[in-house]
Amino acid sequence: LSIRNLTVSLAAEDGRVEALHEVSLELARGSVTALVGESGSGKTLTAFSILGLLPAAARVESGEVMFDGRDLLRLDDEVSAEASRVIAPSAAEGAWP
Repeated sequence: LSIRNLTVSLAAEDGRVEALHEVSLELARGSVTALVGESGSGKTLTAFSILGLLPAAARVESGEVMFDGRDLLRLDDEVSAEASRVIAPSAAEGAWP
């Protein structure tokens, strides 16, 4: 999984605010990786972006999330759901709170 220059904005009262700015990560196949940071640093928003589970107020402004040669941010809903099941099976099935 490769994340390159992911920028996500959120709706705010006076327009949009950038919540993630050019996030880039490389995750090796079969590895377990922890994303660590302070509260509000964008860990959950990054994960939701990868899985295609962004809230309605969020919008991907730029970047790409590559998995098996495909950009997950530009897949149709059916293919995106299948990719989510492969990347994070328990999250895609609603097994987390």
